[in-house]
Amino acid sequence: MRFQDFSRLLRKLVGKKRRSCTSTVTLGNEGFCSKLDSIITVAREQLSEVIPLYDKLEWVFYSKKGTSAICHLLDDPIDFYAVLRQFYGEGTIYGEEIANYVLKVILIAVFLGNKAGAEKAYDAVLSGDDVEFKKAIDKLARTLNAARI
Repeated sequence: MRFQDFSRLLRKLVGKKRRSCTSTVTLGNEGFCSKLDSIITVAREQLSEVIPLYDKLEWVFYSKKGTSAICHLLDDPIDFYAVLRQFYGEGTIYGEEIANYVLKVILIAVFLGNKAGAEKAYDAVLSGDDVEFKKAIDKLARTLNAARI
């Protein structure tokens, strides 16, 4: 099943249309919003191939939060990390390590392979610093706008 078909099925089951995560990522540049949507689409496709349970993770976020995993990460990274830890078994031997690894892989996909930006965002999420995370996203936006991707 292709991811687009899976997303449509999820939206039917949840009964909600996918909420755009760009509504809370306000950077004063509407061009970034469309770029961000395309980044999210590409990241989802890559992640569903790399992480075996990514489709199930998407389902968890659609059912609990009414949005996709990546959109929730961009909207509320601290809550995203809490749900991710719970999904992979918070308090279990390997659950926390797996959640940290998955978070890092998702951030690398969102940051288009820019490991420095992904690492900064990763450290911000682990430390619970929402402001630093938003700064990393702002820097990504400025980079994309400068590169005219």
